[in-house]
Amino acid sequence: MDHVNQRSTSFTFLIIGTAWMFDAMDVGLLSFIMSIVHKEWLLTNSQTGLISSISTVGMICGGFYFGSLADRIGRKNTLIITLLTFSIGNLVLAAAPGFYLFLAIRFVVGMGLGGELPVAATYIADIYRGTKRSQMLILADSFWAVGWLVASFLSLLFAPVLGWRGILVLTALAGLFALVLRRHIHETHVVP
Repeated sequence: MDHVNQRSTSFTFLIIGTAWMFDAMDVGLLSFIMSIVHKEWLLTNSQTGLISSISTVGMICGGFYFGSLADRIGRKNTLIITLLTFSIGNLVLAAAPGFYLFLAIRFVVGMGLGGELPVAATYIADIYRGTKRSQMLILADSFWAVGWLVASFLSLLFAPVLGWRGILVLTALAGLFALVLRRHIHETHVVP
């Protein structure tokens, strides 16, 4: 791999690493804001737990759906769609007036999150070979820790001022920034 191609591949890797970061950031922020939502809407413990559970169910469904979609329309396009799904979903979620709508929207956000990681992992597997592939997949997983750190800092610094709705808007805006970056990656695979 020549120097220019290696630099381009490294830049692409960093962009794809945002999939792990945004997934972790969203999951982390959800855990931090749930106590605020719980108090504001006077939820039962079961209702609060259901929000986390519905996110996980959405992630499972998203993994299957978006994994299949990536084989049809390409990895890049699918990564953009998953990012839009949970970024726009979080914007809508910030405006949710009550528990049941919050629950439905959170399922959709979960689908976007669940679609991110398998497609991102496949993208990395497409651009690296041999032991480098394994190394880069493991390194990409470290972006998960970065996402949790970002979530904790956002919660600590902004939740008291912006509340849970403002935190969700910040998350959505960060996702839209990543969208700009992802438009610059190349497509790796489309099944005819």
